[in-house]
Amino acid sequence: MAVEFRIDNNPILTGATTTLTADAIAAATTLTVADNSGFDENEFILIGKLGTETSEIKRITAAVTIGTSLTVATLDFAHNFD
Repeated sequence: MAVEFRIDNNPILTGATTTLTADAIAAATTLTVADNSGFDENEFILIGKLGTETSEIKRITAAVTIGTSLTVATLDFAHNFD
């Protein structure tokens, strides 16, 4: 008897979303974003567009207070806010 089950392989796409409002250089640890509400310390976020060569998943490393910045683990790539 075959048993079917589903594994959600995109859990990162189900949380809060925002956009960059300033460029982030490689090695940066602070992101300037439109709105940081809905994000929490120790969550993992996708920076960049899913599937692109320079997209990366980073952990939020500091408490999130109401505003427009997120502190994350060191970026490996630069990201433009376009």
